[in-house]
Amino acid sequence: MDVFRRLDELLNTKLEARFNRVNEIFDNVGSSTVSKSDNKQKEEFEEIFGKYLNDQPPMNTNIKVEEEIRDAVREASRKYGVDEALILAIIKQESGFNPRAVSPVGAQGLMQLMPETAKELGVTDPFNIRQNIMGGTKYIRQMLDMFNGDLKLALAAYNAGPGNVQKYGGIPPFSETQNYVSKVLSYYINFKNNNA
Repeated sequence: MDVFRRLDELLNTKLEARFNRVNEIFDNVGSSTVSKSDNKQKEEFEEIFGKYLNDQPPMNTNIKVEEEIRDAVREASRKYGVDEALILAIIKQESGFNPRAVSPVGAQGLMQLMPETAKELGVTDPFNIRQNIMGGTKYIRQMLDMFNGDLKLALAAYNAGPGNVQKYGGIPPFSETQNYVSKVLSYYINFKNNNA
């Protein structure tokens, strides 16, 4: 028992030291006393937070990518009869507009297509902006058709699969899916009002 207690103490000490260092870094952000060229602090920041930060720049810093996304969204909207604002809302929730995004379960690209689904939708390169948006829009169109235009159920099916929506007779009782539907609807309203 002493071994486990000692191990627990060591882990807690390390966690506390790490937490204190995180607080110091945040306290120093924007401080005039900290040199922007402080490599040690930068390395520590990258070590602690690097895995949480996207490798890709935000959408608005890469004009070419932003234009390519907007063009593909317009094309997909026309082809599949899905509102541009809805496509943008799904992309925002799924990948944060990162064309190279990969989820822990293997979903890929802007609209986070699973490899099998992408293949069924005719997507050969899920990281290709146009292909991914065309495939994802085709899929949400299929879900809208399957659930008689019910947007909430279609979004739940996009996230959790149509089988789960059918099984539960509505939005599945998964917190991830319930949050997903709520967030996408919120983004959808914002995009419709040109606020996002």
